[in-house]
Amino acid sequence: MRLSSFPVMTEIAKRAASTFALLRRVQPIVGEYDVTWRGPYFVPRTREWYATRFLLYDHRLFCSLDLDNRARSMDWGLDSGDVRFERDLGYDPRWHDDVELWSRVLEQVVRKLRRALSAPDRYNAFVSRLLPLARRTGRAERRLTWQLPAKPVLPRSVLQSVERLRAGPNPARLEADVTVRRYLEVAAVAYDAWFEEAAGMSAVQKHRRWADTRHGGMLDLDRADAREFRDWFRSKAWSGAHPFEVVFGHPHGIHLWPRFHEDNARWSFAVGAGAEGYYAMAATMAAALAAREVAVELLEGERIVAALRGVDDVEIGPHYDQLPLEQLESCRPDSIALVRWDPIPEIRPITPDQAARVAHVLRTGRPPAASLPP
Repeated sequence: MRLSSFPVMTEIAKRAASTFALLRRVQPIVGEYDVTWRGPYFVPRTREWYATRFLLYDHRLFCSLDLDNRARSMDWGLDSGDVRFERDLGYDPRWHDDVELWSRVLEQVVRKLRRALSAPDRYNAFVSRLLPLARRTGRAERRLTWQLPAKPVLPRSVLQSVERLRAGPNPARLEADVTVRRYLEVAAVAYDAWFEEAAGMSAVQKHRRWADTRHGGMLDLDRADAREFRDWFRSKAWSGAHPFEVVFGHPHGIHLWPRFHEDNARWSFAVGAGAEGYYAMAATMAAALAAREVAVELLEGERIVAALRGVDDVEIGPHYDQLPLEQLESCRPDSIALVRWDPIPEIRPITPDQAARVAHVLRTGRPPAASLPP
């Protein structure tokens, strides 16, 4: 969220200019579309190491700081010299003053870039030796993050049932017609599979209890008219609404999508999960529908089953949506040695091809075309 825009702030602008002058001599990240640098770590206190990142675009230098899951950023105009601050909605009482924060960040960045460019091997070895493990990123099998005894989230029978849906809905079970009534009946089976309190409720009551209320006109249709449902569905009059979000969630919960097959004018259903926290629910609902001989598929089923079995990877690290090392230490200290840590980013002098990329962005304000050096 943009908080404010300031005229030229001499000290911050000078430090931003010094930062950019040094970054032009530093190798950006190879392979990224935009010209982006991983900068030195900001270390306000011992063992508090926060990653910095810089991006050159549209004649501005965008600077970001990952501060305990609260993104803080600023940008500086190469030509105008103006400085603008931006932050997320989180509040950190230690760093409520943007000017104070970025003065300290850029002062360290300038000093450390000079050290890195003067002796890259020595500087990178220093960072590698002192960077706390909790500030690194890596990966580990999900089952290694579960408390012992580590067991799959769902019974094996449910997971095996869902795995059989990998090929898509059974063609022999495709339905000739779907109405609002039929849709609510199918949704009721899904509700019964997960919610104990659904017992004794009507299909309409279940839908009213758990679904997103933005039904896009679906519940206003004749509940027994298959043609009206088909015309409404194919018209996309419901676009922007959430008629098929049968379990409301943020940003999305569980979807039960009707699928109209143009080649044979028949119907099937698809269950989707909006986030990892809904994987077990989605798999259970899909398995229950398959058991009732509904033509159903589980969207991204391979990924969901891998997560529920615990054989996929979980990201370990200090950033948003990563498992903090402290949490892994508390629940599975035996797994720390099995984390596959990412290489620590190094600061190296820029190569000629990357210098050409930077020069192109300085001239045009945009990343180079694919035909130019990567």
